[in-house]
Formats: sequence, C-alpha cells, structure tokens
Amino acid sequence: MLKIAVCDSDAYICSYIEQLIKNTLGKHYINIEEFSNGTELYNHIKTVCDFDMIFIELFLNGMNGIQTVSHIQKLSKKNHIIFYMSGLVFTMDNISEMIDTHPFAFLKKPIHKTDFITKFLSYFISPEVLKSIFNSKSKLM
Repeated sequence: MLKIAVCDSDAYICSYIEQLIKNTLGKHYINIEEFSNGTELYNHIKTVCDFDMIFIELFLNGMNGIQTVSHIQKLSKKNHIIFYMSGLVFTMDNISEMIDTHPFAFLKKPIHKTDFITKFLSYFISPEVLKSIFNSKSKLM
C-alpha cells in the first residue's frame, strides 16, 4: 500500500491533489491523508504512522514545509519522497534549506494537471526506483 500525505493550509489544494493521484494511479492500494499544517503532519507521523510520499506546501503558517520535513526526517529513518509546492517566489535561503531535505520535485502553484502527472509519474520511473526493482528481481532469480 502506497501511503501519501498531502499538507496544505488550503483544503481545496489537498482535495485537488488527492483526486489527481487517484485519477492517475487508481483508488486501490493507495492511502491518502490530508493535513492543514506541518505540526499536524509531524505529530501524526510521530504517533500514528509514516508515509512513503509527502506533498507539502512550503509556506505553511507556524512550522513551514521545510521545517516540517526536516523534523520528520530526524524522527524517521524512512526515505520519504518529497514534493514541495508553492505559489511564492523562492529565496536563496529557501532553496538551500530545501536542497538539504533532498526533495524529489517541486510543484508550482497553481498546480497544472499535466505538470503534476509528469512529475508524479517520473518518481515511478526514476533511476533509484528502477535500480531497486531490478535488484529485487535479480535476488528472486
């Protein structure tokens, strides 16, 4: 089961991303949970469960997206697939902090369906994923 977290203060964005994911991969074997702030997401991971993939707004109120991901990465050994989202311009400080968290991709708001699908599906054909698939198949043979 692919567990995905979507964290944005705008409930419409969360629902929109959830629909894009379900329309792209189907509704089976996917669990998507929505969060309205970074603290809520962090506390959920800390006490309930972890996620494979996180879509998170950069400029959340309170603990921002970068801080949230940093705290989650310290808490969990899991290698999260991070998609940062923002409609605002990045500063050099933001870019440096984002790079330190090793995001997979960036999504510019407003999020366009084709851009989302391209970046989302590119994860499944990334060299790291292909390598892990081939390594696991070679172990089975």
